[in-house]
Amino acid sequence: MKKLFAFLLFLVVWVPSAQAAFVAAAHYDNVSSSSGVVTKPTGTADNDIMFTLIKRIGTTDPNSVPSGWTLVTTRRDLAGGSSFWLYWKLASSEGTDYTWGFAAAARLGITVYTYRGGFDTADPIDVVSDTAYITSNTTVQAATMTVTAANSVLLFFGGINQSSSITFTAPTVPTTFTEDVDQYSDQSRFGRTVASVVWTGSGATGSMDATASGTTVDKHAFAVALNPSAGSSSGLLLRRRRG
Repeated sequence: MKKLFAFLLFLVVWVPSAQAAFVAAAHYDNVSSSSGVVTKPTGTADNDIMFTLIKRIGTTDPNSVPSGWTLVTTRRDLAGGSSFWLYWKLASSEGTDYTWGFAAAARLGITVYTYRGGFDTADPIDVVSDTAYITSNTTVQAATMTVTAANSVLLFFGGINQSSSITFTAPTVPTTFTEDVDQYSDQSRFGRTVASVVWTGSGATGSMDATASGTTVDKHAFAVALNPSAGSSSGLLLRRRRG
Protein backbone atom coordinates (compact mmCIF):
# COMPACT_ATOMS: atom_id res chain seq x y z
CA MET A 1 0.00 0.00 0.00
CA LYS A 2 1.24 3.39 -0.87
CA LYS A 3 1.93 5.43 2.17
CA LEU A 4 1.28 9.08 2.11
CA PHE A 5 3.31 11.45 4.17
CA ALA A 6 2.46 15.03 4.55
CA PHE A 7 3.94 17.88 6.47
CA LEU A 8 2.89 21.40 7.06
CA LEU A 9 5.06 24.43 7.56
CA PHE A 10 3.46 27.51 9.03
CA LEU A 11 5.57 30.59 8.47
CA VAL A 12 4.66 33.70 10.45
CA VAL A 13 5.47 36.86 8.57
CA TRP A 14 5.64 40.14 10.49
CA VAL A 15 4.06 42.98 8.59
CA PRO A 16 5.33 46.34 9.93
CA SER A 17 2.82 49.00 10.81
CA ALA A 18 2.14 51.68 8.26
CA GLN A 19 4.43 54.68 8.43
CA ALA A 20 3.10 58.09 9.34
CA ALA A 21 2.25 60.44 6.52
CA PHE A 22 2.05 64.21 6.70
CA VAL A 23 -1.38 65.27 5.43
CA ALA A 24 -1.45 69.07 5.48
CA ALA A 25 -1.07 72.23 7.57
CA ALA A 26 -3.03 75.47 7.92
CA HIS A 27 -1.89 78.82 9.36
CA TYR A 28 -3.17 81.98 11.03
CA ASP A 29 -0.95 85.04 11.50
CA ASN A 30 -1.73 88.56 12.75
CA VAL A 31 0.27 91.52 13.98
CA SER A 32 -2.17 92.12 16.87
CA SER A 33 -5.14 89.91 17.65
CA SER A 34 -6.94 88.42 20.64
CA SER A 35 -8.12 85.39 18.65
CA GLY A 36 -7.15 83.34 15.65
CA VAL A 37 -9.22 81.18 13.31
CA VAL A 38 -7.40 78.33 11.58
CA THR A 39 -9.00 76.34 8.77
CA LYS A 40 -8.99 72.56 9.11
CA PRO A 41 -5.99 71.24 7.14
CA THR A 42 -7.07 69.94 3.74
CA GLY A 43 -7.61 66.19 3.63
CA THR A 44 -7.97 65.66 7.39
CA ALA A 45 -9.94 62.47 8.10
CA ASP A 46 -11.20 60.61 11.17
CA ASN A 47 -8.43 59.01 13.28
CA ASP A 48 -5.74 61.34 11.95
CA ILE A 49 -3.69 62.97 14.70
CA MET A 50 -3.66 66.77 14.77
CA PHE A 51 -1.32 69.19 16.52
CA THR A 52 -1.60 72.95 17.00
CA LEU A 53 1.53 75.05 17.58
CA ILE A 54 0.91 78.59 18.88
CA LYS A 55 3.42 81.42 19.19
CA ARG A 56 2.36 84.60 20.97
CA ILE A 57 4.04 87.58 22.59
CA GLY A 58 3.22 87.43 26.32
CA THR A 59 2.69 84.69 28.85
CA THR A 60 -1.10 84.46 29.16
CA ASP A 61 -2.60 81.07 28.29
CA PRO A 62 -5.47 80.85 25.82
CA ASN A 63 -8.83 81.55 27.47
CA SER A 64 -10.74 79.83 24.68
CA VAL A 65 -9.67 76.46 23.27
CA PRO A 66 -11.61 74.60 20.55
CA SER A 67 -13.52 71.52 21.66
CA GLY A 68 -11.53 68.31 21.86
CA TRP A 69 -8.05 69.84 21.98
CA THR A 70 -5.69 68.80 24.82
CA LEU A 71 -2.62 70.73 25.93
CA VAL A 72 0.59 68.74 25.41
CA THR A 73 2.95 71.29 26.92
CA THR A 74 3.84 74.97 26.94
CA ARG A 75 6.95 77.15 27.24
CA ARG A 76 6.32 80.72 28.39
CA ASP A 77 8.26 83.97 28.45
CA LEU A 78 11.40 83.13 26.52
CA ALA A 79 14.31 85.52 26.11
CA GLY A 80 12.56 87.70 23.53
CA GLY A 81 9.19 87.73 25.27
CA SER A 82 7.42 85.05 23.25
CA SER A 83 5.63 81.92 24.48
CA PHE A 84 4.78 78.66 22.73
CA TRP A 85 1.92 76.18 23.23
CA LEU A 86 1.41 72.72 21.73
CA TYR A 87 -2.01 71.03 21.66
CA TRP A 88 -3.24 67.77 20.11
CA LYS A 89 -6.44 65.96 19.21
CA LEU A 90 -7.57 62.83 17.39
CA ALA A 91 -9.65 63.84 14.39
CA SER A 92 -13.30 62.83 14.64
CA SER A 93 -16.07 64.38 12.51
CA GLU A 94 -14.10 67.63 12.31
CA GLY A 95 -15.73 70.93 11.47
CA THR A 96 -14.33 73.53 9.09
CA ASP A 97 -12.10 75.58 11.41
CA TYR A 98 -10.74 76.15 14.93
CA THR A 99 -10.80 79.37 16.96
CA TRP A 100 -8.26 80.09 19.69
CA GLY A 101 -8.85 83.03 22.01
CA PHE A 102 -6.81 85.15 24.43
CA ALA A 103 -7.79 87.81 26.94
CA ALA A 104 -5.92 90.57 25.10
CA ALA A 105 -4.55 91.32 21.66
CA ALA A 106 -0.92 90.56 20.83
CA ARG A 107 1.21 89.39 17.91
CA LEU A 108 -0.10 85.89 17.23
CA GLY A 109 0.75 82.94 14.99
CA ILE A 110 -1.01 79.56 14.94
CA THR A 111 -0.47 76.46 12.82
CA VAL A 112 -2.53 73.25 12.78
CA TYR A 113 -0.85 70.09 11.44
CA THR A 114 -2.36 66.74 10.49
CA TYR A 115 -0.60 63.34 10.35
CA ARG A 116 -1.97 59.94 9.40
CA GLY A 117 -1.02 56.39 10.32
CA GLY A 118 1.81 54.70 12.19
CA PHE A 119 0.53 55.44 15.70
CA ASP A 120 -1.78 53.90 18.30
CA THR A 121 -5.08 55.79 17.99
CA ALA A 122 -6.18 54.57 21.46
CA ASP A 123 -3.04 55.91 23.19
CA PRO A 124 -1.12 58.15 20.80
CA ILE A 125 1.50 59.97 22.86
CA ASP A 126 4.45 58.18 24.42
CA VAL A 127 6.78 60.99 25.56
CA VAL A 128 7.36 64.72 25.03
CA SER A 129 10.49 66.88 24.95
CA ASP A 130 10.12 70.44 26.27
CA THR A 131 13.32 72.06 27.58
CA ALA A 132 14.28 75.69 27.02
CA TYR A 133 17.36 76.28 24.85
CA ILE A 134 18.05 80.01 24.57
CA THR A 135 21.70 80.14 23.47
CA SER A 136 22.21 82.82 20.82
CA ASN A 137 22.97 80.73 17.73
CA THR A 138 21.22 79.07 14.79
CA THR A 139 20.28 75.89 16.69
CA VAL A 140 16.63 75.22 17.50
CA GLN A 141 16.87 72.35 19.94
CA ALA A 142 14.49 69.79 21.37
CA ALA A 143 16.22 68.03 24.25
CA THR A 144 16.71 64.28 24.29
CA MET A 145 13.73 62.13 25.22
CA THR A 146 13.48 58.42 26.04
CA VAL A 147 11.29 56.58 23.54
CA THR A 148 9.65 53.37 24.72
CA ALA A 149 9.35 51.34 21.53
CA ALA A 150 11.07 50.90 18.20
CA ASN A 151 9.29 52.12 15.05
CA SER A 152 7.82 55.13 16.85
CA VAL A 153 6.88 58.26 14.93
CA LEU A 154 8.97 61.23 16.11
CA LEU A 155 7.64 64.73 15.48
CA PHE A 156 9.70 67.92 15.83
CA PHE A 157 7.96 71.29 16.28
CA GLY A 158 10.31 74.28 16.13
CA GLY A 159 9.48 77.97 16.34
CA ILE A 160 11.29 81.30 16.25
CA ASN A 161 10.14 84.86 16.92
CA GLN A 162 12.03 86.94 14.38
CA SER A 163 11.44 90.21 12.52
CA SER A 164 12.95 88.96 9.24
CA SER A 165 12.26 85.89 7.13
CA ILE A 166 13.88 82.68 8.27
CA THR A 167 14.14 79.09 7.04
CA PHE A 168 15.15 75.81 8.65
CA THR A 169 17.02 72.57 8.08
CA ALA A 170 15.51 69.50 9.75
CA PRO A 171 17.22 67.53 12.56
CA THR A 172 19.47 64.57 11.75
CA VAL A 173 19.49 62.97 15.24
CA PRO A 174 18.56 60.26 16.14
CA THR A 175 18.13 59.85 12.38
CA THR A 176 17.39 62.21 9.52
CA PHE A 177 13.95 63.83 9.75
CA THR A 178 11.81 64.85 6.79
CA GLU A 179 10.80 68.50 6.95
CA ASP A 180 7.04 68.77 6.44
CA VAL A 181 6.51 72.50 7.08
CA ASP A 182 8.88 75.48 6.79
CA GLN A 183 6.91 78.71 6.97
CA TYR A 184 7.44 82.31 8.06
CA SER A 185 5.01 85.22 8.49
CA ASP A 186 6.09 88.83 8.88
CA GLN A 187 2.72 89.62 10.52
CA SER A 188 3.20 87.24 13.46
CA ARG A 189 7.00 87.19 13.11
CA PHE A 190 6.64 83.45 13.53
CA GLY A 191 9.04 81.12 11.76
CA ARG A 192 7.96 77.52 12.20
CA THR A 193 9.27 74.15 11.15
CA VAL A 194 7.75 70.72 11.61
CA ALA A 195 9.58 67.52 10.75
CA SER A 196 8.88 63.82 11.15
CA VAL A 197 10.53 60.41 11.03
CA VAL A 198 9.82 56.81 12.00
CA TRP A 199 12.71 55.81 14.25
CA THR A 200 13.68 52.14 14.15
CA GLY A 201 15.52 52.51 17.47
CA SER A 202 14.32 53.17 21.01
CA GLY A 203 15.66 54.71 24.23
CA ALA A 204 17.35 58.10 24.36
CA THR A 205 17.09 60.07 21.13
CA GLY A 206 19.85 62.55 21.81
CA SER A 207 19.28 66.27 21.26
CA MET A 208 17.23 66.95 18.15
CA ASP A 209 18.53 70.12 16.50
CA ALA A 210 17.03 71.99 13.58
CA THR A 211 19.22 74.68 12.05
CA ALA A 212 17.80 78.14 11.35
CA SER A 213 19.08 80.50 8.68
CA GLY A 214 19.56 83.25 11.29
CA THR A 215 20.75 83.66 14.87
CA THR A 216 18.35 84.31 17.74
CA VAL A 217 17.62 83.52 21.39
CA ASP A 218 13.84 83.85 21.04
CA LYS A 219 13.09 80.30 19.96
CA HIS A 220 11.81 76.95 21.18
CA ALA A 221 11.27 73.39 20.05
CA PHE A 222 9.01 70.60 21.24
CA ALA A 223 9.38 66.97 20.20
CA VAL A 224 6.76 64.24 20.53
CA ALA A 225 7.12 60.47 20.21
CA LEU A 226 3.96 58.62 19.24
CA ASN A 227 3.25 55.10 20.42
CA PRO A 228 3.50 52.84 17.35
CA SER A 229 0.46 51.10 15.99
CA ALA A 230 0.36 47.35 16.42
CA GLY A 231 1.78 45.38 13.52
CA SER A 232 0.00 42.39 12.14
CA SER A 233 1.04 38.87 11.45
CA SER A 234 -0.05 36.76 8.56
CA GLY A 235 0.37 33.08 7.96
CA LEU A 236 1.85 31.48 4.88
CA LEU A 237 0.79 27.84 4.79
CA LEU A 238 3.06 25.54 2.81
CA ARG A 239 1.89 22.02 2.03
CA ARG A 240 3.91 19.17 0.67
CA ARG A 241 2.80 15.61 0.01
CA ARG A 242 5.09 12.67 -0.44
CA GLY A 243 4.27 9.08 -1.32
